[in-house]
This record gives sequence, C-alpha cells and structure tokens, in this order.
Amino acid sequence: MDSKYSNKETIIQAIRDKVNGAFEYIHEMLFETVRYMITSNKGSEQDAEDLYQEAIICLTVNLDDQNYKIKENFSGYFIGICRKMWIDKLRDRSRESFFDDTRSPDVLSDRMDRNLQRDKQQDLFWTILARLKRECQKIIKYRLDKKPYSEIAKSLGLTAATVRTKKYECNKKLNKLIKEDPRYSELRN
Repeated sequence: MDSKYSNKETIIQAIRDKVNGAFEYIHEMLFETVRYMITSNKGSEQDAEDLYQEAIICLTVNLDDQNYKIKENFSGYFIGICRKMWIDKLRDRSRESFFDDTRSPDVLSDRMDRNLQRDKQQDLFWTILARLKRECQKIIKYRLDKKPYSEIAKSLGLTAATVRTKKYECNKKLNKLIKEDPRYSELRN
C-alpha cells in the first residue's frame, strides 16, 4: 500500500492529475468495503464491480472541478458516493415491483417509510464504519459475515483472543461515533 496517498489533499490532487497509482490505492483501500456493502444488501459481485467503476467516474467528474471540496475524510466521502448510488439502484429495482403491488396505498406508504428509515440507518452505519481504522473495518465485516474468531485471527495475523478484544473496542468506537453523529438523533425520532 502506497503511503504517499495517506492524506486527503494528496490523493485528491493525484486523482485530478489522473495518476494511476491513486486509483490503485483507492481500489486497494476501499473496494472490499464497497463489495461487502453491496453483496450484503441484495447485490452481486458484478453489481459491486459495476458500481465501484461508476463511483470512480463520479468521483473524477466531481474532482475535475478545481473548486470542488470534500469536507469529510476521503474514505467516508467515497463510500458515501457508493452507498447513495447503490440505494438509488435498489430503489429503481424495487420501484418496478412496488408499482405492481395491488395492496392499499396506506400499506405501500408504510412500507416505503420503513425502507427509507432502514436506508438512512444503513447509510449512517457505512459512513461511520468507513471512518474507522482498516483493521477495525475488517474485523467488523468479518463478524457481520459470521466468520469464526479463529478464521479472522488467521487472516489478520492475530490471536483469537486479540480479535475478540479488538472487536469489542472497534464496536465500542463505532457505536460512539454513530451516537455522536447528528443523523443519529434524527433517526431515533
């Protein structure tokens, strides 16, 4: 992994300059998060690959404007682009079956409200997860996939006990950051 892209300004400039290494760095750092987000939310591996490429195009178009600013950290910004694009694709897919539904408008409206609420909760989760250290992201994703601690430990070169401890610390950090986010209080209401 190339540490010369470790700060936001450097990677943004490299993307603006169309430096191949920057795109490879983004892929190495973020593709697995995107893939996991898509495949755990009704998508396939191909959906993840397609969406990732679309998000890269969106990113480069945005950054072609020299005045365009990214306010949050780069990972969170890119994952946010992917998440919003995926939600749009899921809505498009469900809209087709949604309008074929013959139930009453009230039932459909309630379902739509619940889906929107769930989308917002997932949006918050994935945004905050992308802000955590890479190791925490991996541990949490592995546990979401129900991988055993021994398998996670082997993959990360740690002991199972260390993975358990780190999982606890990572979840604690994730929950703290979620609760500190202004969207959290909106979602609770």
